[in-house]
Amino acid sequence: MKPRKILHIISKFSPDYPLFDDFVLGLDPRRFESTVCYLQSTPEPKPRFEHAGIEMIFLGGEGRRKRWVDLRRLLNLANIIKKKEISLIHCQRHKPTVYGVLSSLLSRNIPIISTVHGTRRTRSAKRRLVNRFLARRLFKIIAVSEAVRKDILDSNRWLPPEKVVAIQNGLSYSKILEASSIPKDDARRNILNGHEGDYWFGTAGRLAPKKNHERLVTAFAGLLKQAPNSILLIVGSGPLEKKLNDLVERLDLGERVRILGYRADIPEILRSLDAFVFPSLPGEGLPLAVLEAMASGLPLIISGIEAAEEIIGDTGCGIKVEPTDVDAIRNGMLTLQQLDAEARARMADEARSRALTRFTIDRMTKEVNEIYEGALSSMQ
Repeated sequence: MKPRKILHIISKFSPDYPLFDDFVLGLDPRRFESTVCYLQSTPEPKPRFEHAGIEMIFLGGEGRRKRWVDLRRLLNLANIIKKKEISLIHCQRHKPTVYGVLSSLLSRNIPIISTVHGTRRTRSAKRRLVNRFLARRLFKIIAVSEAVRKDILDSNRWLPPEKVVAIQNGLSYSKILEASSIPKDDARRNILNGHEGDYWFGTAGRLAPKKNHERLVTAFAGLLKQAPNSILLIVGSGPLEKKLNDLVERLDLGERVRILGYRADIPEILRSLDAFVFPSLPGEGLPLAVLEAMASGLPLIISGIEAAEEIIGDTGCGIKVEPTDVDAIRNGMLTLQQLDAEARARMADEARSRALTRFTIDRMTKEVNEIYEGALSSMQ
């Protein structure tokens, strides 16, 4: 039996998107033949896909992304579906789902699956109306966490609960585990020499308002009055980069806070840390940065995002804080720093164990495979 043809629709190309890339590469090539379509990107190389024989299709550059639905893109997508005899469409996020549904109406009546990556996505009456239209054509909606599933159903009460399934994000941690063999002091010297004996906090994510970096920096400034041997690394780039650098300068934190920008060596940076802080405001799905930190054996300070409970579970691997409370963030950091070595080691072991047993790419891929099989069987 020939492999069934899957079209993955995603908005923009990223040279390294572990969640998506590892998932597509993890699909059994004897059962599924994947094509990846990027709606808003021009051709770029991705050796991992190319070596695996996965075709990539690019439908356009940034200049055309403002339009809600681009007719030329839509017709191109419909043509791809017909020409390649696609058996199933899997859309990542809202706009690709719009294109997936409309293009299937213009081409082939095939099952469509949509993955939702965050909460608070149904913000308006217009979005609710669009969701009603889309849902009629969707075989399943995959939520990346139980919290996202609950939010979808609460925001769209007309949806049948069985149409929405939670499949928690999972990653491959091979690079994280490789980096764990690097001596911590060596990892630190490669980033910030001369502070090997200090207590290092870190965070990673896009420098945008939702990630709440300004409150984190302010909280850290207060922490230094009680724990002056602290370091804070902020990894990421984005629209708030200048504003954050100005805040660091204004608070005279230049020697203690480093904004590193985009980095490809995340496993090595995580290896340098003592604890990971995730201060984001509500709206997150199941953050990958937190999973990578847990796999690195880092105790967490995590804000009260909707998925915090299912990330930590009944383990003692993290401290939850209110993201809008600067004092709470500061006190969480101070609490971790004051733990004895035995308590730190216990938190590290629990964090690593939970990531490596619950939030894996193999488990996630297996569960999505089952959705694919159900969808394809429904058309027979």
